[in-house]
Amino acid sequence: MYGIIRYVSYFYKKGILKAVKNKLMPNSTRTRGRQRSEAVRQAILKAAYEMLQESDFASVTIEGIAARAGTAKTTIYRWWSSKSAVLIDAFLEVTRSKTEFPDTDSVVEVFKRQIPLLVQAYAGETGHSVASIIAAGQMDKEAIEAFRIRYLAIRRSVAKMLIERGIEQGIFASDLDPEVAIDLLYGPIYFRLLVGHGSLDLAFAEKLVEHGMRGLLSRSHCNDDTMIAIEQSAG
Repeated sequence: MYGIIRYVSYFYKKGILKAVKNKLMPNSTRTRGRQRSEAVRQAILKAAYEMLQESDFASVTIEGIAARAGTAKTTIYRWWSSKSAVLIDAFLEVTRSKTEFPDTDSVVEVFKRQIPLLVQAYAGETGHSVASIIAAGQMDKEAIEAFRIRYLAIRRSVAKMLIERGIEQGIFASDLDPEVAIDLLYGPIYFRLLVGHGSLDLAFAEKLVEHGMRGLLSRSHCNDDTMIAIEQSAG
């Protein structure tokens, strides 16, 4: 056995085994295989997202996704452990870039831009998906946990980092609780999304930014250019 290992090691170092592998499985063949696999994966995610939009989270089935994607259930289970897993991935694949925080040095400006983007997204397909996932999550622990960990928690962590930076810079009140501040800024969006008592439109987003920032700012910033800029953006 030791001798075999030595010879395999020797041939590997000489590149012989690599050459044999390339001979038996040319690079173009392996590339086509990867491309086909990715194409199937994307077809599954597309089918899952379309079905989520057409109905709701609870009504979507693995069988339905497989039929629409033109693949087998076993292929889906090769990549995902459950319906919840594939639907959350499909949701993230489409919506990830729609609600990102803009890259700017001003923490106030970040929220001024990002909150209207989120409201706009939640007024459309993204909002339908979020509401459907949250509703299903009341009975499906896997779904709501995946939503919290893979979507909500990531965005809350970014918002918390920005608020803490604002506190350090003296822009936000020194005794501000970042977690409560996040709920103050974003809670009304989810309230309107789930209850439907008010519109998710630009006017609402601008007022939310204006009143939300007013509550977060430190006293030294309440009457300066920061507050004026916020009010102008809401006008």
